[in-house]
Amino acid sequence: MCKVIAISNQKGGAGKTTTAINLAAALVKRGKKVLCMDIDPQGNLSIGLGTDYPDGLDYTVAELMQDVINEQEPGYIKCILHHGAIDYIPSNIGLEELELKLVTTMARENVLKNVIKKYREMYEYILLDCRPSLGMLTMNALAACDYVLIPYAADIYGAKGMEQLLTNVFKVKRYLNPDIKIMGILLTICDGTVLTGDVQRMIKEAYGDSIHIFDVRIPKTVRIKEAAANGKTIFEYRQSKVLGEAVEAYMQLGEEVEAYA
Repeated sequence: MCKVIAISNQKGGAGKTTTAINLAAALVKRGKKVLCMDIDPQGNLSIGLGTDYPDGLDYTVAELMQDVINEQEPGYIKCILHHGAIDYIPSNIGLEELELKLVTTMARENVLKNVIKKYREMYEYILLDCRPSLGMLTMNALAACDYVLIPYAADIYGAKGMEQLLTNVFKVKRYLNPDIKIMGILLTICDGTVLTGDVQRMIKEAYGDSIHIFDVRIPKTVRIKEAAANGKTIFEYRQSKVLGEAVEAYMQLGEEVEAYA
């Protein structure tokens, strides 16, 4: 049975895209069939998986959603690109225009859900890399998913974004997607400082009784961003001690995600 996971946080810089890419790689290494969908007009996931110039693509997530809006048969297969064993559907700036069109679309929150129905038959996991906002694209992702995974950078500035995201998840659960569940909070960009420890305790005190907090912590290292900038997962990039720790962390995350869902 396919599991659709929206990776979301309103705050930028929380590690959503790197989490999507490297969780996908970890799940593939665990023998799972995985599809990533780039739900951000910036196309960072697409770039991180090897698409050099997403704005030059003719058929992306935006065209898939537009075909559903127009009640035309989407090109489900032709839009899938490949990075090794990871399949992904790219996005580009055209998704920005599509988000504006959604405002006047009938059943606007369910367009992506209708796109994903076909892919549920083809994959064990679908990972949605959401944009850092709570607009119509993110609402579509929340309406379409089974679980929400929330990356939370280990700093003091993410609390408000977390509260707003949780408020919207609960609204989506009430009105659009009664089956949605919060898979958990993933602490990212952890550097072992006192501040990181303070943030971990704050998150546990604030949410630990009601929301699962992943055991794994994603370490802070510039190598993770370097890998994405070179169109590679951290499993493929030149190894170092710190990057090795990140590889182990994402493998543990894959194990925790598989155990949870």
